[in-house]
Amino acid sequence: MSVHGAPQSGSSENRVSGFEDKIRRLQQITESLEHDEFNLEASLNLYKEGVELAAECRDELNKARHVVKMYAQDGLREFQSEEAKNEDRLEF
Repeated sequence: MSVHGAPQSGSSENRVSGFEDKIRRLQQITESLEHDEFNLEASLNLYKEGVELAAECRDELNKARHVVKMYAQDGLREFQSEEAKNEDRLEF
């Protein structure tokens, strides 16, 4: 099938790269599974592709979270606006 949400044949040769592209493909898959009618095999192939993409996105997010933790002094800190920082300086 050549519909935008249809299963891609040979999923490894048509792999989606880039986090944002993976998210877009996941959205296409979700819409297709919700609204289009495929036979059982095609639906399972779409579902499998979606699960694999979701796992890849989760891994990328975990890697990004790790990088943020590495670069943040003392780990992740609660965000404090400049206004709140200035108020803290004024209180003695």
